[in-house]
Amino acid sequence: MDERLNNQARAWDEVIKETDLQNPTTPLAQNAKGFSDQVNSLDSALSSVEKAYAGEGDDQNRDRDDRQNDPNSLDEKLKSLTSASDELGKNLDELSSQHSELSEALKNAFKDSADETSKNINNLISQEIRQVSAQGSAGADSIQNSFTSSIYGLAEASNVIVRDAGNSLEAQRRDIAGKVENLKASLDGVTQSSLEQLDARTGNASRDLAGASVLLADDLNKVILDLGDSRVDGSGLLGALKTNAAKAGAADFQLALASQNAQGYTSVRAEDIAAVQLRQAQFKASLEKLKSLPSFHLPDGGKAEVKVVYTFHIGDM
Repeated sequence: MDERLNNQARAWDEVIKETDLQNPTTPLAQNAKGFSDQVNSLDSALSSVEKAYAGEGDDQNRDRDDRQNDPNSLDEKLKSLTSASDELGKNLDELSSQHSELSEALKNAFKDSADETSKNINNLISQEIRQVSAQGSAGADSIQNSFTSSIYGLAEASNVIVRDAGNSLEAQRRDIAGKVENLKASLDGVTQSSLEQLDARTGNASRDLAGASVLLADDLNKVILDLGDSRVDGSGLLGALKTNAAKAGAADFQLALASQNAQGYTSVRAEDIAAVQLRQAQFKASLEKLKSLPSFHLPDGGKAEVKVVYTFHIGDM
């Protein structure tokens, strides 16, 4: 397929090369160049005619016979121009026919090339489809065979795994059973030892408790024997209690006496404070009254301002 596509590309390159106007060796470029030369000649002839008509307008007073006998006269130029125009028309017709033929040839070539390319592509696609289908069938068969062999292999491997797993589990079960028996024996030994130690400690504690009970009973007997006589101050427990009670009663009496003295002092202090407050009130009232009296019993002059100056002398005058 790649080779055919390369051939098609080379054919298209050949068509482009033959129709290239920039290449002077192609027939189309040569015809275009000849047409361009003829057009340039026609332009030159037209320019000459225009110049001749311009000269004719400027030289109207010249003799007509002299102009007719001139080989480069206007009639000759017109004839030359007419023949060049006829030849140019022929060349244009030839160029048009060549262009039509070339267009038709290019259309046919393109059509044939397109049809052939389409056929080649269809054939290649059909061939590729057949190859892909064949490869797919072969691949499917290969996958099926591989899958079947994989299933057989997996079944065999699973059987081996199950057998090995059963053997491994049985060995582990026996190992665990042995370890459990050993653990039971070890726990029985430890439990028996702990029970013996607990029994020994319980016996020791019982003996200690019995000894403590005996000592406590002895101490209680000593306390009962040390109660003493309440009639004797400080004799035994009862004498000490009586002495302490007497001391507590004396303390209560002293406290009551101190409280009574404090209340009497409070009453006296209250009377003293009341007398002091009375004297303060009397002094304040006398000051207010003195403030309202005139200075030195002198009458006030109405709106006159009176100031009193006091002079104090300490010691002999």
